[in-house]
This record gives sequence, structure tokens and C-alpha cells, in this order.
Amino acid sequence: MQITLELEDSDLTLTVQDNGRGIQQKAMDKSGTFGILGIQERVSILGGDLTIQGDPETGTRIHVRLPLKKGNKHDTRFDRR
Repeated sequence: MQITLELEDSDLTLTVQDNGRGIQQKAMDKSGTFGILGIQERVSILGGDLTIQGDPETGTRIHVRLPLKKGNKHDTRFDRR
């Protein structure tokens, strides 16, 4: 497994790559499971993007991009006023 966290311009990106059997679309669409749906909702609330790719040869890759621009309407910085 490889995990990468990078700051690119004003975006924070997280990539998680494994070398397993690769997630299949039917597993992502399976009813009664909320893990991926929960990730999608949280990333969306923060104004970001999520991509999930599965391939039997290379495993599963999850890529999250979150904008860090101050003043973004989704800005959720830790403001402890």
C-alpha cells in the first residue's frame, strides 16, 4: 500500500493505492454499505473531488483533492473564536 499526501498550489491531495484485486463498480454501488458514500459526501461538503479506480492487475486507487483557498465557500478551517 502506498499513501501520498501533497500540497499542490492551493489544493491538498491524498492518494491511497493498494496492489490488491481492485474494487469493482458493483462493490461501490452495493446497497447497505456507506463507507464510500460517506467519503464522497465529506469530500463534496469540503468542495473537493473524489475518484476511485479499481483494476484487477493494479489494485485500487483512491484520489481525493480538497481546495485550501481561504475564503472558499466550503472553507472549513478550524476557526475557534
